[in-house]
Amino acid sequence: MGQRRRVNISLWGGVHFTPRATFGTLVLLLLGWGIVNGVNYLKHQSNLFRLREVRVEGLTYLPRGRILELAEVEKGVPLFSISPQQVARRILQNKYVRAVSVRRLIPATLLIAVWERQPVAYLIDRYEYIVDETGIILLKPAAVSVGELPLITGLKVAKLLKNREPLYRALELIEKIQEVDPTILGLLSGIHMETDGTPKLILIKGGAQVELGKEQHYRRLYLISRFLKRKKIWQNLPRIRRIDVTFDNRIIVEYKTQKG
Repeated sequence: MGQRRRVNISLWGGVHFTPRATFGTLVLLLLGWGIVNGVNYLKHQSNLFRLREVRVEGLTYLPRGRILELAEVEKGVPLFSISPQQVARRILQNKYVRAVSVRRLIPATLLIAVWERQPVAYLIDRYEYIVDETGIILLKPAAVSVGELPLITGLKVAKLLKNREPLYRALELIEKIQEVDPTILGLLSGIHMETDGTPKLILIKGGAQVELGKEQHYRRLYLISRFLKRKKIWQNLPRIRRIDVTFDNRIIVEYKTQKG
């Protein structure tokens, strides 16, 4: 009997395949093609992966319906036909939204996590406005309470939209108060900004003005914090017109009457 001969088939680049190897390669390619098409079918045609629920998390004052309107997704569409990036971009058109995360949850849920802008102060200039820590100014939503927020006075919104520097100074002062003694904020009815950028604290009890000057705010806030905690001073606040802590070695108190 003659000796069996092994036939090599030369394909790309001089690489040689036997008929068996070639057949195996074709089978693998067909399997891969079938798997890819099967997955695509499941993702885009199967009812298993059609959107059935949209979950919205993180809202405290924005209406859920408004977020859904911006998302522009409809139940019943293939989950994998929804672009999380495009949904996020549409939601970020709402200025009250600071950040958003959109994720597909298999098999049929879209999760939208929203971070709203949180007010740290408010303004009154014909209307009520909230201000977040970055200096963004927005009309106050009805659902937002400003009862515990400091009111910033002396600033006009129209001017701030051109130059926010005075507002940044006020926000910086609020941040310093929180670092030195957050309880001071509860004693304030507001922070008044003079035209030259000098801040004054306005106390709730009695309406006394606290002169801080333009510098050394950390030191002066510490002094006023200690000063207001004196029992005698606290009891006499309704009689005090002005407190000046801009001097190095003393605190000046001006009373509404000649007493004291």
